[in-house]
Amino acid sequence: KENEKFISTSYIGAKAANYYLLLQAIPEMTRPAYAIGFKGYFETIKGEPDTLIQNFLKDKTKFTKQEKAKVLEKIRVSIEKSNSLPVSILTGIRKVLEKYPAKARIRLRSSTNNEDLPEFNGAGLYESKGFNSKDNDEKLKKKILAVYSSLWSERAFEEREFFGIDHLKVGMSILIQEAFQKEVANGVIVTTLIGAGKVQIIVNSQSGEHSVTNPEENILSESFLINPESGSIEKTYSESSLSPVFIGNKANELQLKQLQEATLKLHNQFTKQRVDAGDKNKYGIDIEFKIMHEKGKNKLYFKQVRLLKY
Repeated sequence: KENEKFISTSYIGAKAANYYLLLQAIPEMTRPAYAIGFKGYFETIKGEPDTLIQNFLKDKTKFTKQEKAKVLEKIRVSIEKSNSLPVSILTGIRKVLEKYPAKARIRLRSSTNNEDLPEFNGAGLYESKGFNSKDNDEKLKKKILAVYSSLWSERAFEEREFFGIDHLKVGMSILIQEAFQKEVANGVIVTTLIGAGKVQIIVNSQSGEHSVTNPEENILSESFLINPESGSIEKTYSESSLSPVFIGNKANELQLKQLQEATLKLHNQFTKQRVDAGDKNKYGIDIEFKIMHEKGKNKLYFKQVRLLKY
């Protein structure tokens, strides 16, 4: 809060900046989080990593696909072995960990200025790492450097190259969140505008920690359309092959209603920013959520939100 002027994509990446907006909009359903700015990344790559990066980008058109892969691997290894990671980052994270319960597990999530953007989704390009607060600083440093080095994975580089993104302007921030453990359910929501300003809300959800976005073989998520006015299920596309989260499950009726109300609020807030800026394109949002069981009750939490251009 004391550094609010730095809470933007230019300093902490879109994922972290969007999370701050999420936290402001629905604090009762969003867990506190922290972010490390780009400065830590740029300090870390000083020296050998930066030299390798500069030389690679200068001669990138001369390399075969296999040669590119080898050089990119060399860049990643150089970052992972860097001794330039500011000590202030480690001490800062330790201070953050003091705010969590003992033996907490946190997520060190990548947050760059070239992902989670309406024009460039970049989903899954960069790594996130889990960390146990009881582990030592050497392990913490290793996890941070692994996140930083993922900026130069072959897939990430090729994706940026395809979209004409300037690699030298790309920065890596880290979003620090307490890890969700033993989830009741998880899911993804996508909104679009249809007709005369009507918001369409599509929910894909799955029980437990089974991934919706990367499902295991032969496992089907439940998928349905929410009536944006009543919050009820308007149309079912598929049912979960494991166990129901919302479809026919009275235990989560309250969470379904909260999902509808919060989604409309977030949709209006995020798309209004574009409209106010004079943008005439059509936008929706993409939201990730979790349901946890706390104090004998199911509780809805929002994990991530981003604009979608369509």
